[in-house]
Amino acid sequence: MIAALIIILNLFTGNSGFEAELQKYLVKNYSSYEKIEFQITDNLSAVSKIVIDEEREPRLNKNTLLVPVKLILRNKSESKSFITLKIKLYKTVLVACQDIQKDELISNDQFRQELKEVSQLNGTLFNDNDFPVATKSKVKIKEGNILLNEMIEKNPDVLPNERLILHAGRNGVDITTEVVSREKGNIGDIIRVVADQKKIFSAKIIDKYNVLLIE
Repeated sequence: MIAALIIILNLFTGNSGFEAELQKYLVKNYSSYEKIEFQITDNLSAVSKIVIDEEREPRLNKNTLLVPVKLILRNKSESKSFITLKIKLYKTVLVACQDIQKDELISNDQFRQELKEVSQLNGTLFNDNDFPVATKSKVKIKEGNILLNEMIEKNPDVLPNERLILHAGRNGVDITTEVVSREKGNIGDIIRVVADQKKIFSAKIIDKYNVLLIE
């Protein structure tokens, strides 16, 4: 749940009820964040009433949030619009406590948990509690960097040119033959394999030694 909603700047008056509704709206739509700071950047002095339009979706782009609203002007006319918020979104994330070199194996003790602003990150946050076995860095991760999924990868369960057992058959009959992998992959991935007769098949990786024919 969100720990705090902080209104930094309010450029309109007479809409304290709307402020409360806006905070409830943010809690409802962005409950995965622990803290939100926002600033209303539109000048709405000519507006007598603002109603959040629940029938339309908000639009979030980095640190800019467009909230769909219905505006009722002082002349009683009504129109659909968006209110622009400058927004900061905070989550507890993993932060590197040391420099980590490319292709280095990753472990939990290389990271600490911190509450960080994440709205402008270029990538997706790593949200798991533990790293999969044999996870390594794809790039150099500097001390203080927030850990993103794009920075790491799991070592392949199968490498190119490894001998595997290909399983096929129907109605409970298991037909097997030895094949050689043509590409790397992890359990659940579909890769190309080649049989001794040079025929190429698509197969799903079951484990490090077995694959299932994809027909």
